Amino acid sequence: MSGSKPFFADPGTDRLYEVMLNVAQEMWVQEERLLALEGNALDDAARDARAKAMIDRVFAPLREG
Repeated sequence: MSGSKPFFADPGTDRLYEVMLNVAQEMWVQEERLLALEGNALDDAARDARAKAMIDRVFAPLREG
């Protein structure tokens, strides 16, 4: 997003979304690390389902608004 044309009229909104996406990405990295440390590695289908569920939870307020 940085350096690109703003998507929203307010550049602050673009920056807020960029922060939110970065935090969500870091949360997913930590989730995968925790699963690996606990010895609960997931197959591709389970990983994709878990990622989709997290995305649905994180972005639910955007869909509702």
